[in-house]
Amino acid sequence: MKGVRTGTSTERWREGVPDFRGCNAETALLYTWIQSAGEEHQKEMEGLQKKLRWYVENQQWLDKDAALLRQKDAEIAQLTDKLRQLRTDVSWFM
Repeated sequence: MKGVRTGTSTERWREGVPDFRGCNAETALLYTWIQSAGEEHQKEMEGLQKKLRWYVENQQWLDKDAALLRQKDAEIAQLTDKLRQLRTDVSWFM
């Protein structure tokens, strides 16, 4: 038969095909609202996941930069100590 849906009401609901037979207009409106809210929620989740990925990537860059700065600070401290030692050694000869 043309236009007749097959399957149980629950199966059609899972497939996103509502069965409004015997339902009032409020039920149909509520279903439409729920479906719209679900789509809006999905879009918000996608946006938040995109932001989260950006924050994670940004934090990785910050961590790398912080590690590099710590390494350079240690190198500067080591070279400063070496320079101080060389100056002390040279002053003994003069």
